Amino acid sequence: MKQTVIKTKELSKIYGKKAAIEDFTIELNSGKIYGLLGRNGAGKTTLLKMISGLIIPTKGELEVFGGNPFENAEISEKICIVLETQLWDTSKRIKNIFDICAGVYPNWNKEYAEELLKKFNLDKNKKIKQLSRGMTSSVFIIVGLASKAPLTIFDEPTLGLDAAIREMFYNEIINEAQDNERTFILSTHLIEEVHRLFEEVIIVDDGKLKTFKPLEELRQGGYYISGKEQDVAAAAIGLNVIEKQKLGSLAVYTIMGDKKDAMGKPGIDIEPISLQKLFVHMTEHGKEDNANEN
Repeated sequence: MKQTVIKTKELSKIYGKKAAIEDFTIELNSGKIYGLLGRNGAGKTTLLKMISGLIIPTKGELEVFGGNPFENAEISEKICIVLETQLWDTSKRIKNIFDICAGVYPNWNKEYAEELLKKFNLDKNKKIKQLSRGMTSSVFIIVGLASKAPLTIFDEPTLGLDAAIREMFYNEIINEAQDNERTFILSTHLIEEVHRLFEEVIIVDDGKLKTFKPLEELRQGGYYISGKEQDVAAAAIGLNVIEKQKLGSLAVYTIMGDKKDAMGKPGIDIEPISLQKLFVHMTEHGKEDNANEN
């Protein structure tokens, strides 16, 4: 049975006169993988830090595992957050980092950590400062996974990782969510690469909640039509065209709206919109007024 893990109501964090997060209301459940998307400076990391108890909200309500996560040891031991910039002492060896984690996370799985070290081809005797950017990312990915924390948050975790290592990481997340009912929040710019992981998607735009929907429901908000240019142009009349691409006599138009509006029109193929294209459109300020121009 799914349990409520995170619940916010009109949550805000204000720095001076600027709201990094404003009136944010969401509810996240156990055993799911959530994608957190937003442009640089949208407020994603601020939101994650509040959820993790690292910073205090300015106003609004926040419950994680039924309580306030700030300075709450009982709740914080259930949360592991892997930030883009880690503050670990770089003179420490990987094995020292893991020893510290074993004392912080009650569910720390030493055997799993050792298994992941082999998969990621890391030497536990190496110091953090001796590692490449990708290797350092791998170490903290292992921390997040082996913590076995019921709520595990990854904020841009794949910097410097090659494609093979990233794929291993994604598979581990899927297995952990399915087998252990863990909740994952993954904030990333590699949208097309990881969208298959997401069950639900949270989009943040300028500190506000733009949308929060299951992935498939979100992708129903747009589609592509393709075919000969004259057929596509005719089919697009009256539709919300946000982009046109042409290659010789062929054309692909990106449409926002229900694909039923284009079904049955001759000479075109219809395909689902990519999450990345949808995200770009939803967070591209100043373009909404021109969306309907053909």
